[in-house]
Amino acid sequence: MIREDDALAYHAAQPAGGVNALYGAARLLLAIEEHAAALTANVHPLVGAPTIVPVMMSGGEALNMVPEHCRITFDRRLTPDEREEEVLARFADLLARFQRDHPELTVTLVELAPSTGGPSQTADDDPFVVCCRAALREIGQQPELGGMQVNCDMSHFRRAGMPTVVYGPGDPRALP
Repeated sequence: MIREDDALAYHAAQPAGGVNALYGAARLLLAIEEHAAALTANVHPLVGAPTIVPVMMSGGEALNMVPEHCRITFDRRLTPDEREEEVLARFADLLARFQRDHPELTVTLVELAPSTGGPSQTADDDPFVVCCRAALREIGQQPELGGMQVNCDMSHFRRAGMPTVVYGPGDPRALP
């Protein structure tokens, strides 16, 4: 959430009297966009690069008031080689740097809503993967190993120590 320090809204007829949280949010979005571009260097062989995407934004209280706050919601997708704690620490560092560069604003991580399982991967040479690939070849299929950055039940099975393969019709890139 972006918020002006004084938490006092100003009339839009006198915008110089306050700090517009929407302008602050725009600057934060640019910093996040740079961070997102840097993430593209960390390509995982099955799922590609991790992502961070702003997905919702809201702010302002009235048509004639300089907005004193703005809330931005981001979707951050992890790859199997990332750890949530490390990703959160890097994001906290990014917010701290932004805060230092923009002392007129207060930037706060308000809520964290992790997915139901986090990233997971079953090794290509796991006996279960080898067996599934052989079974598919027996019925004339040419199995391709791949990955997806959407959430599914696999993470629960992997957390329980079960090797898991996700297989089925359709294309996960077409999921909403």
